[in-house]
Amino acid sequence: MAVTGARVLGGRYALRGVLGTGGMATVWRATDEVLGREVAVKVLSPQFAADPGSWPGLSARRGTRRR
Repeated sequence: MAVTGARVLGGRYALRGVLGTGGMATVWRATDEVLGREVAVKVLSPQFAADPGSWPGLSARRGTRRR
């Protein structure tokens, strides 16, 4: 399910459009090209992505939630 002209993260997630933006990150609507389904991808702002100590607990929230 290749998407033409889309930004692809990790060779897997084709970003479609912004769902929301906050102080630390932007959440994108994306397509998981491996599983062929729509997902949400959180992309940390550069200043936070560079400092893992600034986002404690984020890995605990990582995962998938199906509707």
